[in-house]
Amino acid sequence: MVTDESGRGDAEREFDRAMPNIYLRAKKEVNYNATYFLHMLAEHGAHETARRLITTTTPSQGFTVLWERRRLDLTV
Repeated sequence: MVTDESGRGDAEREFDRAMPNIYLRAKKEVNYNATYFLHMLAEHGAHETARRLITTTTPSQGFTVLWERRRLDLTV
């Protein structure tokens, strides 16, 4: 595994790049502006944002909206 100076590997860097694309795709493809998700990414980074979203017992508003629009492929 190749790591950078911070010790992060290729998979982590790829994940960091992929997470903002979820926001962009949701906005473009289903006209959903996931501003809270974008804020979480900026504040906590991709890994911590994903951890927080998948470990909660209450689905996020974004998850609910994407579920209603049958676009769970755009959820974390």
